[in-house]
Amino acid sequence: MYIYKTPSFYAHIINGLFLFVAFILLFKHYSQLEKLEPYKKITVVLIFSICIGVHGLSHLGLEKIYGYNPLNI
Repeated sequence: MYIYKTPSFYAHIINGLFLFVAFILLFKHYSQLEKLEPYKKITVVLIFSICIGVHGLSHLGLEKIYGYNPLNI
């Protein structure tokens, strides 16, 4: 399949792996995150929001251009 030869597909996979590692670290160090001041908590939440949004846009691009939907596999 042509999609597996495109850089955007591999960038999407790497982004997903980084998000997965970030969630593992989030749960592992949750007690430290609870101690942060509110401004830093908001910053962490916004960074995660941006990361998940970019990953979602990557899904949209892969679905529109290549017809790739991992839920249909």
